[in-house]
Amino acid sequence: MIRLADANSMREMDRHEIEDMGTPVAVLMENAARSVADWVEKNKLKMILKQQLWFVVEGKQRGEGLQ
Repeated sequence: MIRLADANSMREMDRHEIEDMGTPVAVLMENAARSVADWVEKNKLKMILKQQLWFVVEGKQRGEGLQ
């Protein structure tokens, strides 16, 4: 797995987008979900062939379900 940002960096990016740019949290969450769905759609055959398994767990806050 390649990490693009650590938790603190991601929090700061979210804060900037919400507070400084005025993007509603719901829009950020929708965009994140859409991006994951698009990636899965694009890579589903590769994932099936590699027999990858994803675990989705309940998070402490909104948006922490996919880990």
